[in-house]
Amino acid sequence: MGLYDPNPAVGARPPPRFVDPSLRPRIGERYRGLCVETDLAALIDHHALDLALITLPDRYAPAAIVQLARSGIHSVVDKPAALDAAAARDAFAIARKACVRVVTGTTRR
Repeated sequence: MGLYDPNPAVGARPPPRFVDPSLRPRIGERYRGLCVETDLAALIDHHALDLALITLPDRYAPAAIVQLARSGIHSVVDKPAALDAAAARDAFAIARKACVRVVTGTTRR
């Protein structure tokens, strides 16, 4: 498992104050020291991904969908998944051609 964010400061940030510290012992050891990649290709190349959860800003989501699909990685993407319907349709069409599933949903924050 790994995290991707184009902003290199994300990996250096401490956890948010609202995270319940009592949850930490319940998180498996393998998830405690997650690396944060600032390059999606590096995340794809260095980690065995079965699925990606895309919560990027809408302007970046279509490119991430396409890059992950071309690498054979299924995705769950925060709606609306693009700035406009045409960009979403194009990204989903590429995923369909790659025989990769992409579903949209809403992340509660």
